[in-house]
Amino acid sequence: MLRRVITVAVILLPVLAVLSLGIGIAAGSETEGSLSTGVDTGVEGVVKAAPVATPGTGIYGTAQNVTLAAEGASAIYYTTDSSVPTNASTLYAGPIFVPATTTIRCVAYYGDGLPGPIGNYLYTIGGGGGGGGGGAPGPTIETNLFGTYGSFRTDNLGYLLESITGTSPDGKVTINIPVLTKCLDGSFNPLTYLTCLPVTPPAPPPGANIIGLAYDFGPDDATFDPPYTITWHYDDADIPPGVAEEDLVIAYYDEATGQWVELVCTVDTVNNTVTATIAHYTTFALIAPAGTAVYSFSGLTISPTEVNPGEAVNISLTITNDGGTEGTYTVILYIDNVAEVETTVTLPAGSSQTIGFVVTRDEVGTYAVSVGGLTGSFTVVAAPTTTPPTTTPPTTTPPTTTPPTTTPPTTTPPTTTPPPTGETNWPVVGGIIGAVIVIILLVILFRRRG
Repeated sequence: MLRRVITVAVILLPVLAVLSLGIGIAAGSETEGSLSTGVDTGVEGVVKAAPVATPGTGIYGTAQNVTLAAEGASAIYYTTDSSVPTNASTLYAGPIFVPATTTIRCVAYYGDGLPGPIGNYLYTIGGGGGGGGGGAPGPTIETNLFGTYGSFRTDNLGYLLESITGTSPDGKVTINIPVLTKCLDGSFNPLTYLTCLPVTPPAPPPGANIIGLAYDFGPDDATFDPPYTITWHYDDADIPPGVAEEDLVIAYYDEATGQWVELVCTVDTVNNTVTATIAHYTTFALIAPAGTAVYSFSGLTISPTEVNPGEAVNISLTITNDGGTEGTYTVILYIDNVAEVETTVTLPAGSSQTIGFVVTRDEVGTYAVSVGGLTGSFTVVAAPTTTPPTTTPPTTTPPTTTPPTTTPPTTTPPTTTPPPTGETNWPVVGGIIGAVIVIILLVILFRRRG
């Protein structure tokens, strides 16, 4: 009985292999590209969608001429270097000649001036699987990982026969799909191509930040069993203030809900990596969630720095919220390492406020000031001593009363008062002078006569 079962199995295996090979070839000839969910344009009958490429993604033995079309679009732009297409890229004006393995990324712009979803189409020219012996080549998965093309062998059921690895040019993102991972498309057929290319991501959740680049993994409906590993490297300088390394997450964008969904991650703070497993394809990014408030202090001012006992000292400083969210902080002023006074402030993210304190001291000495990690000091000096002026009361001498003395009257005989001495008698002098003059004249006269 056992021998009969073995015989039947040996007979059926080649048949199953042929059937599986046929399925694989059919899957390899599919021309569907990676199309994103349509977006309403606001114009009746027009829905934004990624351009449709003809022929689509596939493996071709010769060069291809690819046409692009987008219903209702005013223009289509495309790239062939794996970069994100914008209205600054090449304007589509006719068939695109694809002579070698190439990824066409295209986007349509509509009447509102805004773009639709991006289409990704991978063309493998002259492909046919990895190495091996003779015979017809087996099925492969053609890849464009971060701009690097590759071809990896699978079996007819979609199981990888060799691992797929890829690293972004900046070394930040690494994917690793191990051997025997089952890779299927949205129709549960063996996967024929993979892409991983940079993309402009949707806005992150409020208060959160996307660190580095976001990547669009395609096709969007691809699934992997078991899930494979993606590792995201980060620099400490990339982390916003107020965010702990342990809180970094890899998240994917759910187009159906329009929200980012966090994956279960492992953060290695020593090697600065975040690792998660991926079971399907869409847009992925490393996200720093909304952080807490982070405070810094500056501009400590103490005035005056020297006072007399009991005089006021004004102390002020500026507090700044450098974090990503509003927060409340209690600022405590310490004098000689003893809490003196405190005040509480609420600051929105990115704002500053100046706060002040007034203190006094009666004892002479130098006092250490500490607040918000800033330090300083002020000194109380003895007040100068002033000697008040002394007032001598006036001395009053009491008046003395002398009794009057009575002198008896005396009779004095009359006396002749001589003329006062020392006075010049001008009439006499004038007479003498006149006599002298007369005498002189007479003498002169007698001499002339003689």
